[in-house]
Amino acid sequence: FVVRAENAVQDNETTVVGTIEQIADKKIMINGKQYNIDKKVDFLFNSENYEALYNADVAFTTKNNVIISVSSLNLKNGSYFDGNNAEISSLKLASSIKALKNVKADTVHYIVNGQTKIESVTAKKVVAQGDKSPVASLEDVTLPTIDLIINGSNIETVKLEGTVVSVKKTASIISKFEAENVSTLQMYGDFEQVLVTTSTKLLGSAIINSLQFSDTNIQGFSPSSSVKINNVVLNGETLSWQE
Repeated sequence: FVVRAENAVQDNETTVVGTIEQIADKKIMINGKQYNIDKKVDFLFNSENYEALYNADVAFTTKNNVIISVSSLNLKNGSYFDGNNAEISSLKLASSIKALKNVKADTVHYIVNGQTKIESVTAKKVVAQGDKSPVASLEDVTLPTIDLIINGSNIETVKLEGTVVSVKKTASIISKFEAENVSTLQMYGDFEQVLVTTSTKLLGSAIINSLQFSDTNIQGFSPSSSVKINNVVLNGETLSWQE
């Protein structure tokens, strides 16, 4: 009876929150304890991810001392992360990470400094927040605080939080871009819905099907001639855009 009771305890799934301390010999150490992993979370043993995973905060489910799923991951180091198509509900990334790929998530919160690439990511919401570090400039041209390249991804909403933002979208499905706090927005590619303020300086080379405003006075709004706008939404009403 004692053995059966012990087996019952081992078979229970347990949620653990901790910090990744070491990855070696096909084992991962979190909070001083070693775990094996299930193939569904094999990104934990991807050698290219080791730098990013070191000292990361993680919430996961374990069964029989095997990590079977990861619900939350906060990466503080590294320059690259490949999720190996794993499902991670909440993913946070430091500004040092310049490439994110192969992840399925509910939310991705990305601190961005300079050019960053998102590839083959499926998510309900991606928040790209500009780093607080000083922005380099050359003469009177200010470099983007967020320079985002999105390729081969399917994302419901991308929220941009930065002063000067550049977005290039290729082979991706993105339902909505929110850029209410962006003063200069450079867009490249085709976009379904984009939310801006009338004070936003809209540049680049893009096709926007529906441009929505968070304020109402659009008299001073003048996008670049290389940005094609099909419709605008003002006070809940859809209108054809006329330059």
